[in-house]
Amino acid sequence: MHQASSNETLEQKSGQAKGLNELESVIARAMSKTGAKKSTDLCHYLPGDAGGYMHHFTMEKMRRKAPDQLRTLIQQFILTSDRPSPLPPKQRAPRGSRANKSCDLTRGQIEKMFQLARNSKNREMLLLLSSKRSLKSCKRDLIQSIRRGDVDQMLWDAYVEACRVAKAGPLADNEEAFFFPSDSES
Repeated sequence: MHQASSNETLEQKSGQAKGLNELESVIARAMSKTGAKKSTDLCHYLPGDAGGYMHHFTMEKMRRKAPDQLRTLIQQFILTSDRPSPLPPKQRAPRGSRANKSCDLTRGQIEKMFQLARNSKNREMLLLLSSKRSLKSCKRDLIQSIRRGDVDQMLWDAYVEACRVAKAGPLADNEEAFFFPSDSES
């Protein structure tokens, strides 16, 4: 009985060795077809579970634990394909500074830029900067312009819009009132 079980294990080992030899020959043919320098370069041609191509660790794990499945994948996506092409990597979340391209300005810097835009009568810049101004700031500038005797339609429109937003919901002193005038109002 002991003799029979040792024969079975020898047959299993020889079957596994034969499977590994077949896998190695399939890998060698796939490497020559794709021009890969290393066997792990083939993972760029094999689809992964989560989209994109297979990770090289996954490929090595399949090589050890599921060589028949890896052989089938290589034959299907590389050897039987007329022109095997590398798959794109899976989509990843953006990293670092690419995610936020906004410019943080202090209230004083915004006020200075608004004053420069008003002096140069740059409507586009005024529209852009007026969306960053608070109701308190609009009110102060409107009162100053009235005292100077200036008529500034953009400033009045910004004040009206800031009042409308303030009525819609209470704003704290540090929150911004947004103003997006339409072209028909000017």
